[in-house]
Amino acid sequence: IFFSIFSSVANMSSGWCTVESDPGVFSELLSSVGVKGVYCEEIWSLEDRESIEALKPIYGLVFLFKYKTGEKPVDRSCQAPHVYFAKQVINNACGTQALINILLNATDQVDVGDQLKGFLEFTQALDPESRGEAIGSFDAIRECHNSFARHQNFSFEEQVATADDDVFHFIGYVPKDGMVYELDGLQRGPIEVGKYSNDWIPVANVAIQERIATYSQGEIRFNLLALCANPVESLKQQLAEMQAAGNADTEYAAQLRCKVEDLEERRRKWSMENARRRHNYIPFIYHLLKLLAEKDKLKPLVEQAVIKTKADKEKKAAKDKEDK
Repeated sequence: IFFSIFSSVANMSSGWCTVESDPGVFSELLSSVGVKGVYCEEIWSLEDRESIEALKPIYGLVFLFKYKTGEKPVDRSCQAPHVYFAKQVINNACGTQALINILLNATDQVDVGDQLKGFLEFTQALDPESRGEAIGSFDAIRECHNSFARHQNFSFEEQVATADDDVFHFIGYVPKDGMVYELDGLQRGPIEVGKYSNDWIPVANVAIQERIATYSQGEIRFNLLALCANPVESLKQQLAEMQAAGNADTEYAAQLRCKVEDLEERRRKWSMENARRRHNYIPFIYHLLKLLAEKDKLKPLVEQAVIKTKADKEKKAAKDKEDK
């Protein structure tokens, strides 16, 4: 089961905000940095073959999972110089970094835009750690990423996550020359997942399911996004050709128009949701709390919240104890 949550990985440098694992957010990140003809689609199951076929071509997968802070990563990397890989050295950048690692391994299929082309040329000869540092210094990428930062009135010192904290991590999966690779920025290099002939998705699915199986049955905080070719332009081109051939009134043409309308409506909804994510709600919240206090309704609500928070912590502690 997959759903949208926030990512956060500790023990690295600051300067990047947490980013929600959401197809609208990641699709806007792609377009903002100049990538053309690619969008992100949320995947509920890689075993739904009909749905997966409808999304192809799929250039890569971005998988989000709860990071086990009490465990040190086991180095499973391999020597694969033909695979572009940047190591993560920037805190909270793992989502955007997963996108970059995937895209820069698909430049033969995707128009990544001038900025990422220039970045690839600049970092191609660098080692993975230096590439990760270069991402941190890439203003265009950081500005796009941080455009989703939450507004806050106070600045807090960054704290290192403990074993009791819930932190999450993004990794990528890509096909390259007959092999599926896992791209985990916390590793020293790419990880070989398995060979494929025609379809690489089932190979990646095995690795993802194996990772999920290491968690308790009650753990459902996973999210999977696919980087896909945006079909809108090709559908519009197909409709234009049918119009020119005098076939615009056929049932198939009507189906294509409905599909285009559905896709464009989804983009409009994503745009609205992203505008809400960026909106500063702090003044509204401040005045709401002020009004509640004036009507003597704030204190009872705070007391209820304290009781609920305590109950939630006890429930989480019991679950963590069960998982161990």
